[in-house]
Amino acid sequence: MADRDTTEVGYRLRGFGPTDLSTFPDRIKLMYWQWVVDLGLEAKDRDLARGFDKDGSVHPLSPKTIKYRKSAVGPVTKRAPRLIPALAMSRVRSLLTGRAHTTCAEFWWKYDPVTAASFAEVLHFAAAAGHDVFGLSPEETAWVKQEATKKWRAWKAAGGGMRATAEAPGVKASRKPGGKSVSVRGGKSVSVRITKRQLYELLRKSGPELAGWRDNPPRPP
Repeated sequence: MADRDTTEVGYRLRGFGPTDLSTFPDRIKLMYWQWVVDLGLEAKDRDLARGFDKDGSVHPLSPKTIKYRKSAVGPVTKRAPRLIPALAMSRVRSLLTGRAHTTCAEFWWKYDPVTAASFAEVLHFAAAAGHDVFGLSPEETAWVKQEATKKWRAWKAAGGGMRATAEAPGVKASRKPGGKSVSVRGGKSVSVRITKRQLYELLRKSGPELAGWRDNPPRPP
């Protein structure tokens, strides 16, 4: 699946992420993709501020365009990059927003009161003229993926993965050599390797019924 694809009013980032993300509940998937949304908005703003299109290319303005340049939303900087005559106030930057889904991050341009439509309609004309911003440049896409991976690793290192599994209903702990495994009954199985100390603390705080221990609860390590 491609990292980027377009919609009528925006684009999506998808087709990447942690290999074990699919084993977590939807709220964790949304957490990850919200990171991608936040990072993606930051990255796209850098693209637009540099005059990049979706492929990371710059298309310089003609002298005539620079001379007669206008903006409907703020003071004009005549030699600003394409599509941002009012710099950060320009609608291509100020109206871009996003939201997380369980399998992707979606971005789109909001309603524009000047044209009474999504600002994407204006951007379609720019795309037809050769400057297509419906997507994130390869450079910034790589940055988003790298930073989201860092966040995921930090979250798991802080125990987020174990907590997410422990909070799921019907959790069962089983003894295995080299550590413990926690899996979820009823639906897709999820396994997380935890130490004996972590297992003991989990059962001590949550009660033995959480993990299905009956006559042989674990002893303190």
